Amino acid sequence: MKEYNISFYSSLKGITETQFYYVINLLMLLKRNEKIVNIRHCDLLHDVELHEYILKNDLANRINLYPPMNHKIRGFSAATNKVDILEENVLINNIKQITIDLDLLIILPHKEDKDDSGPYLTYDIAKKQNVKNIMIVEFDGKTIQWPDKSIKKIINKGIKNLHYGIN
Repeated sequence: MKEYNISFYSSLKGITETQFYYVINLLMLLKRNEKIVNIRHCDLLHDVELHEYILKNDLANRINLYPPMNHKIRGFSAATNKVDILEENVLINNIKQITIDLDLLIILPHKEDKDDSGPYLTYDIAKKQNVKNIMIVEFDGKTIQWPDKSIKKIINKGIKNLHYGIN
């Protein structure tokens, strides 16, 4: 069974409820289709709620955290036996780490982010590292890029059931 390595990067300004549930629903679709998912993220302040939900609902096999050295932007997400917390590093190096050997990168920009902000920097780094599948989920849920055919097939099969809230 194929394992999917998925990273997400959220804005330091936060994510919308629509973005949150878009990611959750995508992970639920993958789980429903018996896909093994490994998650990576930079453990930023606004990653915590998504991280906790993924853990609580068993939506990932493993979660790797790449925490920033700057504790003002760090989320200090929960650690469990499913979570590996790597060494603190400068954020730019963490972004590089979450884009290595990746099946899908999900970027969650804030509507006020500028071209030089974290989400757009993450996109540029991912392109340089030849990440093939990048999904940018705008604040209103609009996606700018779609992932590869195998993930897209799962999404399209379940997209009619996609909702922005969990029953």
